[in-house]
Amino acid sequence: MLLSGWFELTIDSKNRVSIPHPCRAKLNADTDGRSFYVLPGHRSGTLAIYPDLYFERLRRRPPPPSNAEVVHVWRQFEFSQTFLIDPDSQGRILIPERLLKRAGIGKEL
Repeated sequence: MLLSGWFELTIDSKNRVSIPHPCRAKLNADTDGRSFYVLPGHRSGTLAIYPDLYFERLRRRPPPPSNAEVVHVWRQFEFSQTFLIDPDSQGRILIPERLLKRAGIGKEL
């Protein structure tokens, strides 16, 4: 699964954002999941959003033996900052205020 593109999104007054239709259309509920994990992105000022089953597959992969301890510590931190969010009937997800503040994101993504 590869999701790509550039989308100008707005966060509504309840901190919800719509997952763009081109992305939702590519997702397969059976293989990718129905919910989304939201976490701080790798670049400052960004968030990462992953379909739940896809993210869980990524994180089940064992780390390289030489970096196992570093990866383990990183994953503990990463999981503490990760939220599992169910979309509403309109394909919107609620972005936790804590993540928005941490990334310095206002009302535009």
